[in-house]
Amino acid sequence: MADDLNDMGRKLDELARAIDDPRVTRNVADLGRRDILAELDADLPGRRFRRWGVTMDVRVDGAAPARITGTPPAPWKVLNVGRSAGSNGNVSWGATQGKGTWNDGAAKVADETPRRVDDEVRTILHRIY
Repeated sequence: MADDLNDMGRKLDELARAIDDPRVTRNVADLGRRDILAELDADLPGRRFRRWGVTMDVRVDGAAPARITGTPPAPWKVLNVGRSAGSNGNVSWGATQGKGTWNDGAAKVADETPRRVDDEVRTILHRIY
């Protein structure tokens, strides 16, 4: 009986450590990053604003909670919501309509994250038990 309780206690300790492991959060966040990049690739093949001279990317910061951010932020804003017509004194530009790229990617991340977390927990449980 004592061996069974010790074994159960060891497994519960291992489970607690495994679930608190920052790699679990990082794995889920990396999958979210891929979702947003897929939306970017669909709306902007090559991920490049040619006239701005920037290549867009997505990065994951932090461990728990992880934060997914678009870099650099200005082109992401223009691609997502568009921009107003304007001028900086040297260059004039017309208004553009955004494609909702970030919003679409974020919606997919929000939809998929619960399942991905569940998959990570099931993998941990399977490994321990």
